[in-house]
Amino acid sequence: KDQTNNALWAIADDMRERKDEGEFETYMDAYRWAEENLSKKGITINAKKLERAYHKAKSEGKIE
Repeated sequence: KDQTNNALWAIADDMRERKDEGEFETYMDAYRWAEENLSKKGITINAKKLERAYHKAKSEGKIE
């Protein structure tokens, strides 16, 4: 697995961008790919956490 230091919302935002570029069929597919292929020290990355983190960051104005 690739290591990352990004916040969960940033990982989710990156995965959504990759979906929008056609790499994945759905956002959840992109999140599941991250779940299988990325790791973050001290945190379990899973698709639901990424989805929640993205929507929370969006509501807080961190993401346009």
